[in-house]
Amino acid sequence: MIANIIPAVRLPRSTEFFSYSVPCDLENQIKTGHIVEVNFRNKNVPGLVIKLKKSNASKYKLKTVRKILYPEPLVTPEQIKLIDFITNYYAAAKSIVVKSMLPEIPKRQKTINKKHLTINKKQIKTRYKKKLFWYQDENEVLQYLSKKIKYSFKKGGQVLILVPEIGLIKQLINKLNLTDKQVINVHADIPKTKFFKLWLEILSGQPKIIVGTKISVLLPFSNLEEIVIYHEHNWNHKQSDINPRYDARVIAEWLAKEHRCQLTLTASAPRIETYYYYKNTKTLKQKNAYLPVNTSRLRQGNKKTGKIEIIDLKQERLKGNYSLLSDKLVDQIKEKLSKEQKVFIFHNRKGLAQFVFCQDCGHVFKCPECQVSLFYHSSDKKLHCHHCDFLEDVPPLCPSCQGPNIKFKGQGLEKVKLELQKELSGTKIIRVDKTIKWFGNEVIGQCSIVLGTEFALNKIDFGQFDLIAFTNFDQLLNCLLYTSDAADELDGVDLGGRRII
Repeated sequence: MIANIIPAVRLPRSTEFFSYSVPCDLENQIKTGHIVEVNFRNKNVPGLVIKLKKSNASKYKLKTVRKILYPEPLVTPEQIKLIDFITNYYAAAKSIVVKSMLPEIPKRQKTINKKHLTINKKQIKTRYKKKLFWYQDENEVLQYLSKKIKYSFKKGGQVLILVPEIGLIKQLINKLNLTDKQVINVHADIPKTKFFKLWLEILSGQPKIIVGTKISVLLPFSNLEEIVIYHEHNWNHKQSDINPRYDARVIAEWLAKEHRCQLTLTASAPRIETYYYYKNTKTLKQKNAYLPVNTSRLRQGNKKTGKIEIIDLKQERLKGNYSLLSDKLVDQIKEKLSKEQKVFIFHNRKGLAQFVFCQDCGHVFKCPECQVSLFYHSSDKKLHCHHCDFLEDVPPLCPSCQGPNIKFKGQGLEKVKLELQKELSGTKIIRVDKTIKWFGNEVIGQCSIVLGTEFALNKIDFGQFDLIAFTNFDQLLNCLLYTSDAADELDGVDLGGRRII
């Protein structure tokens, strides 16, 4: 018997699989989907069996399969098809996709409950459907999710809720009032032994709610009833830093078609692609195209919206105010604080100063690797690179001309906090960015003013703020990444008469 095996190592895209001879003692045991150990380039590596041939005829002398690493197949036929889809759609190497997908098998193994697998094969799936849920109030989508989850549990199926960030997993579970027995949360930071245990639970077909990040689309679903993409507009659903680079939303749609289940996209403001396909549903309704659950975003709704006001900082500078905070914004903040209301200020620059330079020769301190200007942080009094985490102390003299006139320019979030503390002494102000550990919304609720970068947008409940301000907003317009995130996250907030400056 010959087995076609994809080794779980990094190989060129042109190399799809390798053929190995199966020993006689393993012929009655080996199956498609098994993870086996093979010798590849003088190393023993795991590999995935994708096809078996009964014939032993081969032009070449083949290496033999050393052993089966787990008694039952851990990869489903749908996952093998998914490997082909990712390979063709994203022009990725099969071996890299397999390496990312396969779980690491611990030494102490636990077998799968075969009873669940037998039941799952008898269940009848509904046909594929794709729906949109556009909301103004997040409670709307939470109520919808609760109903869908209860319905899927009655049918004994699995529900996948795809979230863009790890921090949203626990937050969403708490909002849906789900218990630990009902939920499996999956993300890249889970220990390998625990991940393997969760892999077996999902493979066994137990009725569970899987709440996870983009890695969860690679799991071995055997009884999938519903897929929900939470915050469908968020760019973090894409894996763009490591191979294989893929969009979890695209794979989720493929999974829904393969498992013949419903796919629901939830967003406060849909992506351009999503909106385009919705507008063209008149000719595609027979193909189960986009069917909006809630079109209140298109109808503008009847809810009261907040007042939006734009303040020109050039006029502020003519009056002698060189701060990022306009006089009107400071007055508005004082008014809200007098009524014991909360304020959120968005400033998408970390640190105290955006760049450091020598006033004598004009030398700008830059990262030696990235060649971008270094930020100065007052918390550790060091220069930081926000791309590669390079750190260095501020030298007493300029390295170019040995001059002592080193100046700090540009205003970061720490600078904004210092200015507020001068204007509003005694006010509890908190800063939320990547340089600090996330402490949860309970601490946020105890503060009067919250300062945040893009890091805070998906973590803070904006319903508790009565004034939201964007500092230096014209700078955001020149950066598509930050602008889309800020606009998308705040577009769905029910302002209820609150003011955005």
